[in-house]
Amino acid sequence: MKFNKIKLKNEIYNFLKWFSILFIPASAWLVGTIFDTWHIQHADEIVRTINAIGTFLGILLGISNYNYYKEVDKNVKGVWC
Repeated sequence: MKFNKIKLKNEIYNFLKWFSILFIPASAWLVGTIFDTWHIQHADEIVRTINAIGTFLGILLGISNYNYYKEVDKNVKGVWC
């Protein structure tokens, strides 16, 4: 499978990195805590969905990061080779 076409602009990459590293885990924790405290149904499912979105974004960012460094340094080796 070829992933070499996934590259992001710096602004988009930096925003998604902040969003996936800080915002998504914090929002999953907040939703889980509040929903559990107030006995709102489906808290676990909602938290898992938020975390799945964060994982998906993390994978896309990893591919983009690898492709960027592969272009800069042709000797980069890693999981996506």
